[in-house]
Amino acid sequence: MKLLPPVACFLAAVISGGHSLVCDTCTNSNGDSCTGPPGTCDAAQDRCIATLTETVTPKGKTQSFARACGKAKDCGRLSSLSNDQVKVSSSSKCCSSDRCSPDKVSVPRRETQENGQVCQACYAPSAEECAGQNTVRCTGVENQCIKFGMPVQMGGELPYAMRGCANIAMCESKGKLSFPGITAELKKFECNRGSHLQHSLPMLVGFLLLFKLLS
Repeated sequence: MKLLPPVACFLAAVISGGHSLVCDTCTNSNGDSCTGPPGTCDAAQDRCIATLTETVTPKGKTQSFARACGKAKDCGRLSSLSNDQVKVSSSSKCCSSDRCSPDKVSVPRRETQENGQVCQACYAPSAEECAGQNTVRCTGVENQCIKFGMPVQMGGELPYAMRGCANIAMCESKGKLSFPGITAELKKFECNRGSHLQHSLPMLVGFLLLFKLLS
C-alpha cells in the first residue's frame, strides 16, 4: 500500500479533527458595540454570538454589549426580567464563519399585558439578597419568579439584589445571556412559578358567593 505524503497526512488530520471556529471576543458595559481580539471556540461552540442587554434601574437606563463564542441554541434568544424598579432585557444574534460580525442587535419593546403570574418583588443596591416584601404582577412572557444577587460591578453600577418576574430563557441560562459583562456567577439564583391570579381569583369569588348564601 502506498504511503500518503506528509502534507496529505496533515490535511487528513485537520479534516477528520474538524475546524475550531474563531470569534472576536469583547465586552462593553456602557454601549451597544465593542471590538476585541479573536478567540478560538470550544468544540461545542459553533456560532459567533453578539448580545445586547438593556438595564433600567432607579439610577437610569444603561446598555451593555458582548461578542463571544456561542451555541446555535442561544441565537435569536430573548431573555428578560422585571419588577417595579428593575427591568432587564437582552437579545442576541449569531453568524457562523471565522471572525464574522452578526447583524446589529436591538432590544425589543416590552409587553405590558398582564399574564396572571404574581411574584415577590424587591430591589436592594449594594446587597447580595433582598426580602420580597412586596409583589409584582408579571407581564408578557415573564411567567417565572426569579431572585438573584449581582456580585460584581458593571459599568460603574454597584452590585444589587432583586426579586421579580422573568421569562423561561432567563431562567434556563441562569442570567448568563443577559449580563454579558459579568465575570462571576449570579448569587443565590432561583426561578419558580410562584402564584397565579387566574387560579386564585375563581377560588376567592367562589368563597365570597358561598359566604353570601350562608349569611
